[in-house]
Amino acid sequence: ANDRGSMTLGVDLKEIYEHVCHVDFLLEDASEILTPALEKKITEIFIKSSESSTEMLDLIGLESYVAAGIKKSCAQKREQIQDAVYDIQCEFEHGLWTKNEVEDELRESCLNFSQAACLFAQLLAKAQQAACV
Repeated sequence: ANDRGSMTLGVDLKEIYEHVCHVDFLLEDASEILTPALEKKITEIFIKSSESSTEMLDLIGLESYVAAGIKKSCAQKREQIQDAVYDIQCEFEHGLWTKNEVEDELRESCLNFSQAACLFAQLLAKAQQAACV
Protein backbone atom coordinates (compact mmCIF):
# COMPACT_ATOMS: atom_id res chain seq x y z
CA ALA A 1 0.00 0.00 0.00
CA ASN A 2 2.87 2.36 0.76
CA ASP A 3 4.37 1.82 -2.72
CA ARG A 4 0.99 2.66 -4.23
CA GLY A 5 0.88 5.85 -2.18
CA SER A 6 4.38 6.81 -3.35
CA MET A 7 3.40 6.11 -6.95
CA THR A 8 0.30 8.28 -6.64
CA LEU A 9 2.34 11.00 -4.98
CA GLY A 10 4.81 10.94 -7.86
CA VAL A 11 2.01 11.19 -10.43
CA ASP A 12 0.38 14.06 -8.54
CA LEU A 13 3.67 15.94 -8.20
CA LYS A 14 4.41 15.47 -11.89
CA GLU A 15 0.97 16.82 -12.83
CA ILE A 16 1.46 19.88 -10.63
CA TYR A 17 4.94 20.45 -12.04
CA GLU A 18 3.69 20.18 -15.63
CA HIS A 19 1.03 22.77 -14.83
CA VAL A 20 3.59 25.33 -13.64
CA CYS A 21 5.82 24.56 -16.63
CA HIS A 22 3.14 25.97 -18.94
CA VAL A 23 3.44 29.45 -17.41
CA ASP A 24 5.08 31.55 -20.10
CA PHE A 25 5.18 34.86 -18.24
CA LEU A 26 6.94 36.01 -15.08
CA LEU A 27 4.83 35.30 -12.04
CA GLU A 28 5.51 35.98 -8.36
CA ASP A 29 2.53 34.24 -6.76
CA ALA A 30 2.05 30.67 -7.93
CA SER A 31 -1.45 30.51 -6.46
CA GLU A 32 -2.61 32.82 -9.28
CA ILE A 33 -2.43 29.91 -11.74
CA LEU A 34 -4.16 27.28 -9.62
CA THR A 35 -7.33 25.70 -10.84
CA PRO A 36 -9.71 24.52 -8.10
CA ALA A 37 -8.94 20.87 -8.96
CA LEU A 38 -5.19 21.41 -8.80
CA GLU A 39 -5.45 23.34 -5.54
CA LYS A 40 -7.40 20.44 -4.03
CA LYS A 41 -4.81 17.94 -5.26
CA ILE A 42 -1.91 19.92 -3.79
CA THR A 43 -3.65 20.32 -0.44
CA GLU A 44 -4.49 16.62 -0.31
CA ILE A 45 -0.83 15.68 -0.74
CA PHE A 46 -0.16 16.91 2.75
CA ILE A 47 -3.52 16.20 4.38
CA LYS A 48 -3.74 12.55 3.25
CA SER A 49 -0.13 11.79 4.01
CA SER A 50 0.64 9.27 6.70
CA GLU A 51 3.68 11.40 7.53
CA SER A 52 3.37 14.44 9.72
CA SER A 53 3.25 17.68 7.78
CA THR A 54 6.62 18.57 9.30
CA GLU A 55 8.13 15.40 7.82
CA MET A 56 6.40 16.20 4.52
CA LEU A 57 8.31 19.49 4.56
CA ASP A 58 11.15 17.38 3.18
CA LEU A 59 9.29 17.24 -0.16
CA ILE A 60 9.71 20.95 -0.75
CA GLY A 61 12.65 21.46 -3.08
CA LEU A 62 13.20 17.73 -3.58
CA GLU A 63 10.58 17.22 -6.25
CA SER A 64 13.16 15.91 -8.71
CA TYR A 65 13.86 12.99 -6.39
CA VAL A 66 10.17 12.08 -6.13
CA ALA A 67 9.18 12.19 -9.79
CA ALA A 68 11.71 11.09 -12.41
CA GLY A 69 10.06 13.19 -15.13
CA ILE A 70 10.62 16.32 -13.08
CA LYS A 71 14.31 15.46 -12.66
CA LYS A 72 14.67 15.14 -16.43
CA SER A 73 12.88 18.46 -16.95
CA CYS A 74 15.15 20.19 -14.43
CA ALA A 75 18.22 18.87 -16.27
CA GLN A 76 16.84 20.14 -19.59
CA LYS A 77 16.08 23.56 -18.08
CA ARG A 78 19.63 23.75 -16.73
CA GLU A 79 20.97 23.14 -20.24
CA GLN A 80 18.56 25.73 -21.68
CA ILE A 81 19.77 28.32 -19.15
CA GLN A 82 23.38 27.60 -20.08
CA ASP A 83 22.59 27.91 -23.80
CA ALA A 84 20.66 31.15 -23.31
CA VAL A 85 23.44 32.70 -21.21
CA TYR A 86 26.05 31.71 -23.77
CA ASP A 87 23.97 33.18 -26.63
CA ILE A 88 23.37 36.42 -24.76
CA GLN A 89 27.06 36.75 -23.89
CA CYS A 90 28.02 36.19 -27.54
CA GLU A 91 25.50 38.78 -28.68
CA PHE A 92 26.88 41.24 -26.11
CA GLU A 93 30.41 40.64 -27.38
CA HIS A 94 29.18 41.44 -30.90
CA GLY A 95 27.69 44.75 -29.74
CA LEU A 96 24.03 43.71 -29.92
CA TRP A 97 23.34 44.59 -26.26
CA THR A 98 24.31 47.44 -23.96
CA LYS A 99 25.60 46.52 -20.49
CA ASN A 100 22.23 47.36 -18.90
CA GLU A 101 20.31 45.50 -21.58
CA VAL A 102 22.44 42.37 -21.21
CA GLU A 103 21.92 42.36 -17.43
CA ASP A 104 18.14 42.57 -17.91
CA GLU A 105 18.17 39.91 -20.60
CA LEU A 106 20.25 37.53 -18.49
CA ARG A 107 17.93 37.99 -15.51
CA GLU A 108 14.76 37.48 -17.55
CA SER A 109 16.15 34.49 -19.45
CA CYS A 110 17.29 32.75 -16.27
CA LEU A 111 13.95 33.46 -14.60
CA ASN A 112 12.10 32.15 -17.63
CA PHE A 113 13.85 28.79 -17.48
CA SER A 114 14.01 28.40 -13.70
CA GLN A 115 10.60 29.77 -12.74
CA ALA A 116 8.74 26.43 -12.91
CA ALA A 117 10.80 24.89 -10.10
CA CYS A 118 10.34 28.01 -7.97
CA LEU A 119 6.57 28.10 -8.54
CA PHE A 120 6.34 24.39 -7.81
CA ALA A 121 8.24 24.74 -4.53
CA GLN A 122 6.06 27.73 -3.63
CA LEU A 123 2.86 25.73 -4.17
CA LEU A 124 4.13 22.84 -2.07
CA ALA A 125 5.25 25.20 0.69
CA LYS A 126 1.84 26.91 0.80
CA ALA A 127 0.04 23.55 0.87
CA GLN A 128 2.29 22.25 3.63
CA GLN A 129 1.65 25.40 5.66
CA ALA A 130 -2.11 25.05 5.15
CA ALA A 131 -1.94 21.44 6.40
CA CYS A 132 -0.21 22.62 9.58
CA VAL A 133 -2.98 25.04 10.48
